[in-house]
Amino acid sequence: MRSAKDYMGPSEASFDSPFLPMPLKRHRTLQRLAAARAIQSLSLERHNMNHKMTMYYNDMFHTLVNMPNYLFFLTFLLSYLSMYTTFAFLYMLEPDGCITKVHQFSHAMWFSVHTSATIGYGHMAPNPDCVSTNLLILAEVLTTCLLQAALLGVVYARFSTPSKRASTLRFSEIMACHDQDDGTQWLCFRVANLRQHQLLHPEVRMLFMRLVHHGPDSHEYVYSDLNVRQLGGGKLWMGVPSILYHTVDADSPLYGLNEEDLDEMDVEILVILDGIDETTATPIQARRSYFPSDIRWGHQFRPVLRRGHSGRLGVDYADFDATQTAAPPAPSTAESDGGV
Repeated sequence: MRSAKDYMGPSEASFDSPFLPMPLKRHRTLQRLAAARAIQSLSLERHNMNHKMTMYYNDMFHTLVNMPNYLFFLTFLLSYLSMYTTFAFLYMLEPDGCITKVHQFSHAMWFSVHTSATIGYGHMAPNPDCVSTNLLILAEVLTTCLLQAALLGVVYARFSTPSKRASTLRFSEIMACHDQDDGTQWLCFRVANLRQHQLLHPEVRMLFMRLVHHGPDSHEYVYSDLNVRQLGGGKLWMGVPSILYHTVDADSPLYGLNEEDLDEMDVEILVILDGIDETTATPIQARRSYFPSDIRWGHQFRPVLRRGHSGRLGVDYADFDATQTAAPPAPSTAESDGGV
């Protein structure tokens, strides 16, 4: 049986690093590389990135789409205030008589808002004989159109981002592992689509990730693919909650590892669900990670399909994460006959 030591790399001399040293023995990172929830980002810190701000400014669209809500609304507000203020200062530089009733900055600011929002001029109005003033008004109107188009696109992208749809794909909070009659084990989790409209062509991948330590402050992730099947066979269909499992056999990276071995190792199991939303044809990806502490050994998931008072079949999500003790595997024929 393999142990955690099989995954520990040789010690090497330490080198300068912004990361804190990490002990090699009996260390648990307790930090998920991938998010436990479906819509969050990776939890790795990033250090020594040259020209980071330049890269973010050059990719301004995704910077605005992914920034927190409060920062986006602050950016939204400051964009308009900056435009209003800039043109208000320019209007103040115009000769007297080019804009009626504008005698101080507050008047010019209000005139700028009127022009940008096309509210319509009242007491304050431009003089058609002042060419420079009318050119300024034209510039502000065009700037407003560009700003509104850009921000409207960003607002739509923030509301329609695939991560919003991914939040309606639910993974079980835990995994269940139990023995089978053929001597293998099944490592199971449950997944469900919480919306009525379907996810087309769903595909699930599982990764077994090990954090290998080469020294006190030198580490790397090693990935292994885990085969995934749906309980009951066939291709995955998201019309009802489904249980998927990985068979722990001689070909599995988990083969020979028990609960104690996994607890000693820095490992994480990442589940990735890809599909296409049938309403918008948008590619969707949802993710969920599991630690060894999330595995219920010797358990299996409880059924969640129930018949209601109307006689129609339904899903009881109260038991979505519930498990029960799995029945022991049936003895082999040789054992039943007293053979060895």
